[in-house]
Amino acid sequence: LTMTPLPKLATDLVTAPIKGGSFDDLFVGFANGQITPLLSTGAATGDAFTISSGLLTMPGGVANLDVDFGSHRLLALSAGLPKLEVFSFSSTGNLTLISSPDLSLQTGKPLVAHFANDGVSASMNTRH
Repeated sequence: LTMTPLPKLATDLVTAPIKGGSFDDLFVGFANGQITPLLSTGAATGDAFTISSGLLTMPGGVANLDVDFGSHRLLALSAGLPKLEVFSFSSTGNLTLISSPDLSLQTGKPLVAHFANDGVSASMNTRH
């Protein structure tokens, strides 16, 4: 088994039920911008996680991550640019960009971003 080395400086991580069920999987963001899904093996010995092939890179590095597990979405805020990206994720950890709101008019530097529970289901939020 050959393991792909992870970058050295993790800047944020968030637990998520990527494979479904419990919150034993992770999304990890790194200073170089890499976002890596780590899937729990459930093993009592040996490797605790496998690295999903679904990794992406966030321009400017990762400042913070958040998960909306009900809609299978991951939010990533850039550390060096006024940039926010929202991804959908599959049960294998593959990430697909679904939104990148324009923050160019932001007067300050965004420090943190989170999903907010508005009491409306994800299916209601996607209707136009």
